[in-house]
Amino acid sequence: MGQMMDKMIKSFRYYIDPPPGNEGWGLSVHGVGGYSGNRGEVGRSGRIFPHFALVYITDGGGTWLTAEKESQELIPGDCLLIIPEVWHSYFPDKQKGWSQYWVLFNGYYARELLKKGIFDPNETHFHAGLDYSVIDHYKSLKSLAETNPIPPFRPMATGLYNLINLLWQLKEKALNPSSSNREIAEAQALIRERWNRDIDYKDLAENLNMSYSNFRRLFKQVTGYSPHNFQISLRINKAKHLLDTSDFSIKELSLQTGFKDPYYFSRIFKEKTGIAPSKWHTF
Repeated sequence: MGQMMDKMIKSFRYYIDPPPGNEGWGLSVHGVGGYSGNRGEVGRSGRIFPHFALVYITDGGGTWLTAEKESQELIPGDCLLIIPEVWHSYFPDKQKGWSQYWVLFNGYYARELLKKGIFDPNETHFHAGLDYSVIDHYKSLKSLAETNPIPPFRPMATGLYNLINLLWQLKEKALNPSSSNREIAEAQALIRERWNRDIDYKDLAENLNMSYSNFRRLFKQVTGYSPHNFQISLRINKAKHLLDTSDFSIKELSLQTGFKDPYYFSRIFKEKTGIAPSKWHTF
C-alpha cells in the first residue's frame, strides 16, 4: 500500500440532490460519508434504501445481516453492496467499533450491473482487502461533494465509476488467490467445515507442508485473523444466528457452538460482541 492506512475517520456526510437529466452520465452520486465509532444508524431492525450503496470497512469490525437474516462478521477490508428496495442491516461491534466509508448512488449503469449479475444480490458482502487507493477514491468524492454551491456531477460520476471498477478488481483478486495463498484458502475451508470441533493447527500446517509459524503468519496476512481467532469468529457468528432463531439456553448454545464451558462461552461472546449472550435479544 505504501502509505499508513486510516485508523480513525473524522466523521463527515454529504447528501446530494442531482438535478433532472443527470443520469445521462450513467451514475449519479446521492451521498458520501465516513464514520469512526461504535454507534450505528442501522440497528438490528434494519432498513430499506431507494439507492445503491457501497460501504467499505477500514478498521474495527461489526455485523452484516442479509435479507435472509443470516449474520456475517465484518472485518477490515470488507465491502457491502446495498441494493435498492432490499432490506439490510449492519452495525459496528460495541466494543471495538469500526471505521467505514460509504457512498449512495443510482443510475442506469448501476442497474445494468445488477441486471448482468456483476452486482450480485447473493454476494452483497465480500472481501476486497485493505487498499489505500479505495480510501483515496472515497476522499476524492468527499472533496467533490464539498464544492459549493453545486457539486460537479460529471467528475463525481467518473470517480464513482473508478471506485466500482477498483473494488471489483480487488474482489476478483481475493477470490482467485495466488499459489502462495491456496494453502491458506484450503485451511479456511477446513476450519469452516470443522468450525465447532477442536482443531490441531500445528497438524493442519504440517498437512499443508508448511511450518506452523509460516502458516500462522500467512493465515493472518490473508484473513486478518490467527487460525484460532478465525474459528472463534465462526462460532460467535453461529451463536448470534442461534440466539436469533432458537430458544436454546446458554449452556445448550455453548455446546452447539463448540464451547465446552458455558461461562467461557459467555465471556468470549461478550468480548467479541460487547454484549452478553443473555442480553442479546434486548440489543
